[in-house]
Amino acid sequence: MIQYLEECLSRGEVQKAESFLTQYKDGAAQSAPRTWTGISTLDFILNIKSRAMKQSGITFDLKAELDEIMMDESDFVVLMGNLFDNAIEAARKCALEERRIALSVRTANRMLLIQMENTSKEMPGKKQGRFITTKQNADQHGWGIESMKYIVQKYGGDISFRYDESKFCADIIINAREASN
Repeated sequence: MIQYLEECLSRGEVQKAESFLTQYKDGAAQSAPRTWTGISTLDFILNIKSRAMKQSGITFDLKAELDEIMMDESDFVVLMGNLFDNAIEAARKCALEERRIALSVRTANRMLLIQMENTSKEMPGKKQGRFITTKQNADQHGWGIESMKYIVQKYGGDISFRYDESKFCADIIINAREASN
């Protein structure tokens, strides 16, 4: 969304960007926000992304047991936004009856544990240790996972990926003691 707005503004299409924001705001106002976890930042993300998943026929499972997010809200929004965007993009490519995303977010022993799993139609491509985007204009895309890695490292955490031909899973651990230093 931000990239689209950036592109509009860089081309001087201010009215197009304003129109997009108005449509987005109107769409968000039409569907009442749902409280999923009690953590307002996470609930905000879940409300936005649940609409996208519903429109794409993606089944969504959530397990949330947390009382704080242990990182800056802006970093958390970027991290979760990229996780969801990648998962939704991959799940959309699957047959309708196979589209599924599962998110587990919890805190334990002063650690934030996030696991996002989604169905996938194919193995992700990799080149020189980096995942390769399948989107058009590859030079303008493919930075989501790299930005997630950067954020997780910023907080002294760990991010890992497991995948095969039918599933992709991202596992993230943020240590609250490291995050506060």
